[in-house]
Amino acid sequence: MTKKRNSTAGRTSSKKAKPSTRRISDRTIGLLLALFAFLLYVNTLHHGYVLDDNLAISDNPKVTQGISGIPHIFAQPYRENCFGGCLYRPVTLSTFAIEWSMAPRQPLIGHWMNVLWYAASAFFLFLTLRRLLPNRNIWLPIIASALFIAHPIHTEVIANIKSRDEILSLFFVVLSLFHFSKWHGTTHWRYLLFAGLAYLMALLSKEGAITMMVVFPFIGWIFFQKTFLSSIKYSWWALIPLVIFFALRGFALAGLTEPEIHMIDNPIVEAHGLERLGTSMIILGKYLWLLIFPLNLVNDYSYNVIPVRSLFSTPALISFCLYAGIALFTVFGLMKRKISGFFAFAFRIGNRAVIRRRATLAVQ
Repeated sequence: MTKKRNSTAGRTSSKKAKPSTRRISDRTIGLLLALFAFLLYVNTLHHGYVLDDNLAISDNPKVTQGISGIPHIFAQPYRENCFGGCLYRPVTLSTFAIEWSMAPRQPLIGHWMNVLWYAASAFFLFLTLRRLLPNRNIWLPIIASALFIAHPIHTEVIANIKSRDEILSLFFVVLSLFHFSKWHGTTHWRYLLFAGLAYLMALLSKEGAITMMVVFPFIGWIFFQKTFLSSIKYSWWALIPLVIFFALRGFALAGLTEPEIHMIDNPIVEAHGLERLGTSMIILGKYLWLLIFPLNLVNDYSYNVIPVRSLFSTPALISFCLYAGIALFTVFGLMKRKISGFFAFAFRIGNRAVIRRRATLAVQ
């Protein structure tokens, strides 16, 4: 009997000793996706300055002062005399100034940093999706992250150093969402602090991050099963970085006025009523088309490339119907706490921000 027990115990022990199959950690997958992002754009590292790079970097006196110019960067608009619009993006210009102090007139460091920031964004994008979708098949966030990373529509942003503002805004928005989702899991105040700091950095990188103000309140409602009112209440922290941003921006732009916008730069300036609405819908339709079929991409849509059209033109009506359908899908999805509804809402908010900022279509 003793031998039998020992034999049985030995077999049990042997079974327990077998190595278990371990899943690859989320951080490892995130690092692999970051490496994927880096390798996709490694060919841009030895490119020179292109498009608006000189205007933002080598011909910008605040940037060419190096680190000593950073106080002036935070106290002045993005471009001298509000050329091209009264913008305020001090974090982006500060990164250029730091790089200039390290390697003046060397675009190599700028391209390196663009690719590295993009790779870091890919890493946190996956980790954030994993936190928001912990019970979904891991392949869902992997595929979603990989598609985002590899989408050709991002090419100009990564290859053009000046577009650091887009990359930094993306990175800090995703980082803010990452910490906000961690807060929902632990309710420790430090995660709200990190989320707020990251969101402030996103706003100071590019103003478009302001659209996240209407996205944050839905995080608790959709992903963490909070009541809608509590979800809104838990998003109060985002008001603090917003107030700080507007205070800094107001100080830097005090006394300055927006320059006149010419038709050559914005094809719908001279359009009114149904023509303005129709052309705007065509541009939105172009965004949707390029999202699904990213073919024949160009870096700029100049005057009359997209002619002014009435809302009753065929392309405008098609686009209007598509976006009306997306709007209905979004409302239904949000009411039913559907994840697909949330992402449709985020897409719609992002498009609205872009169309209000640009009437000319710069595919980034």
